[in-house]
Amino acid sequence: MELSKEQQVAALKQKYEQELQAIQQEVPASPELVPTPEAQEHQAVSQATEGVIQEQMPSFKASSHEPISTEVSPQVQGMVTESLLNGPYKSIEAIQNANDSALADEYHRALTSNESWHALVKEGKIPEL
Repeated sequence: MELSKEQQVAALKQKYEQELQAIQQEVPASPELVPTPEAQEHQAVSQATEGVIQEQMPSFKASSHEPISTEVSPQVQGMVTESLLNGPYKSIEAIQNANDSALADEYHRALTSNESWHALVKEGKIPEL
């Protein structure tokens, strides 16, 4: 059964909240290693996005949940644009069909960048968290 967009957004918001809560409850080895609230939020967004991708590609594992600023390929930029228009699920399906884990990781990094994430929220494709 395919979920409605509202159900998809609700599920993503719930995953995000669970990830953020788990991150905030982790006790760092040293007070100097306490991540900033922005870094905690990015990590939660990254982990929730990883979970969304894993729904269709169970073996996917993001290479990092740290904020990384990188250039993306034109193919991935097109997928991000598609995600802004129609939500991330069609792009994830295309990556799954390509069976390309590197492409999935690049898409994950691009999708969790602040600019893309905020655009998805603004367009109502994912909830404002």
